[in-house]
Amino acid sequence: MGGAIARGISNKKISGSGVIMLNDQDEAAAGILAKETGGVVQDLSEIAKNSEILIIAVKPQDSEVLLREMSANIAEQTVVSVMAGVMIRNICNSLGREVPVVRAMPNMGAFIGESMTAISHNSLVEDIGVVKSIFESMGRVVEVDESEIDAVTALSGSGPAYLFYLADAMADAGVRAGLEKEVSEELTLGTLLGAAKLLSSSKDSASELISKVASKGGTTEMALSIFEEKGLKAIIEEAILAAKKRSEELSKG
Repeated sequence: MGGAIARGISNKKISGSGVIMLNDQDEAAAGILAKETGGVVQDLSEIAKNSEILIIAVKPQDSEVLLREMSANIAEQTVVSVMAGVMIRNICNSLGREVPVVRAMPNMGAFIGESMTAISHNSLVEDIGVVKSIFESMGRVVEVDESEIDAVTALSGSGPAYLFYLADAMADAGVRAGLEKEVSEELTLGTLLGAAKLLSSSKDSASELISKVASKGGTTEMALSIFEEKGLKAIIEEAILAAKKRSEELSKG
């Protein structure tokens, strides 16, 4: 995810006249990313001292050690966390003091510039616009309260996997209905892509669009009746609430 953010900043020239400084445990990967983005590879202390905005995109279990290592060089820089389950208060505790912190929850769409990102921040952040522009470089951004981040994680953070699951099920069903695998996959992909674009551009709600597809006594209505009979909507709701609960558990450590 850190690489996707760096590419977005570079492609949209968000850094202005500044330099993108990079660090990764995989030095070869950092070097490749630096060439792609025009950035420079630096050690952590230099990045911490010289960055106005410090983006941390590491595994949550690595965060405490990393933050303590950089704490001596962090004063009033804005720390942007892309770490699931790491609360703002935990970040400040690891640094040993209160600093401006933004939490961001992008999703997998970031890799093609179509992320849905939610951000929240503490009261010390003076200019959230700069951080918003960073994540807008790879998609859309909404601001939420930190208390809503677990719900965001369950809905949009994990959301791409739900669509992939649906796509897989639809393609498999197409094969069972008699289509060749490649044809079924292409039909599924094109259908989901077109429907998503229509939903995004239409003034109609999702339920209103459903009614426009499902004619009385037709094939779509028959399929939808099976969804209702099997309680698909309730299953989806239960799954997302379970994901939210798990996110809350991870946040509490």
